[in-house]
Amino acid sequence: MRKLGIAGAVLGCLAVVAPAQAAGGYPWANVGVGQMDSWGFNARQCTSYVAWRLHQSGDAAFQDNMIAPTGRSVQWGNADHWAIAARQLGYVVSKTPAVGTVAQWNSFEKSSYKGWTITASAYGHVAYVVAVYSDGSVKVDEYDATRSHGFSTERLRAPRFLYIRG
Repeated sequence: MRKLGIAGAVLGCLAVVAPAQAAGGYPWANVGVGQMDSWGFNARQCTSYVAWRLHQSGDAAFQDNMIAPTGRSVQWGNADHWAIAARQLGYVVSKTPAVGTVAQWNSFEKSSYKGWTITASAYGHVAYVVAVYSDGSVKVDEYDATRSHGFSTERLRAPRFLYIRG
């Protein structure tokens, strides 16, 4: 098995596309590294991109819970915490993929597909599911995986899926 390593999250690339074209309007595609998005995530990171895709889907419940105000216990934070936050807010976390769900990896979590291993970074990884295949693999759109601070799309397997829909 081939192991791939990239800061932010580590995923094998099947197809890489230019950020401005593939991101479909992601408003932070060309900002400097370290800038924040509307939800307080670092722009051009996986969490920022997935939060934006969920916002585009119009899920008000998710938007209201993106950043927990002072005094609330739920924080989305890094990708490795998203499954915990989703469960705390009553969202379904499952091994069954569906279009529109969030593929999620915890810190250093691995999953295999077609003879190679995908390993998340210390911060975990999230990606937005755009297609599901009969073999259980999925096509995802993501940021900061195969391109540092850039967009990519690929077919892979993920350990879990977060059903963050209204």
